[in-house]
Amino acid sequence: MPEQLDLIRKIGIHKESKMYKYVVNIVVNNRIEVLEAKIENLQLCGLSPEQALELVRVDPSVLNKSEENIKKKMDFILNQMELSVDFVVKHACMLSMSFEKVIRPRFLVVQTMTAMNGAGEVKPTRIGTVLKMTEAKFVAQIIQGHPESAVLWTVYKNAIANVSEISKIKSFVSI
Repeated sequence: MPEQLDLIRKIGIHKESKMYKYVVNIVVNNRIEVLEAKIENLQLCGLSPEQALELVRVDPSVLNKSEENIKKKMDFILNQMELSVDFVVKHACMLSMSFEKVIRPRFLVVQTMTAMNGAGEVKPTRIGTVLKMTEAKFVAQIIQGHPESAVLWTVYKNAIANVSEISKIKSFVSI
C-alpha cells in the first residue's frame, strides 16, 4: 500500500482532479512493478521522466496499454510523423487511438494532401485536428472536400486495407 501511494504521489495527480479515482483504480488493480515498467517504457520511447509522468497525468489509460503497443505508436509518431515528444505529451490521447484505423491512415492522407499542395511538411496542428475528428467528419471535410478526393480516398482505403491484410497474415502465421 505505501508503494501504491508513492506512485500516485509520483504521478502528481491531486485528489481534487477528475482523474484521481481513475488513477487510484489503475494503481490498486495492478502490480507496482508492472506500472513502473510501463512508465520506464515511456522513457525508453524518448520521453524524459517528467514527460512520462505528465503523459500519465494527462491520460492515465496509457498505463493500461501494452508496452509493445506504446512502442509501435511512439515509433511511428516520432519517426514517421516527425512529431515532437512535447506534442505527444500534449496530445496524449493519440496513444489511445487505433494505430491501424486512425493514426496511420489519416496521417498518410494528410501527407499525400500536403505533397499535392506542395506545402512540404505536414504541420503538427493539422495532424492533431485530423486525428480528433470522427471518421464521418474526416471523410467529409478532408477527403471529399479536397479537389483530388479520388486520390485521397484511394490512399485512405489502401492504408486501412493493407493493415487488414497484415493482421490476417499475422493471425495465419501465429496458428
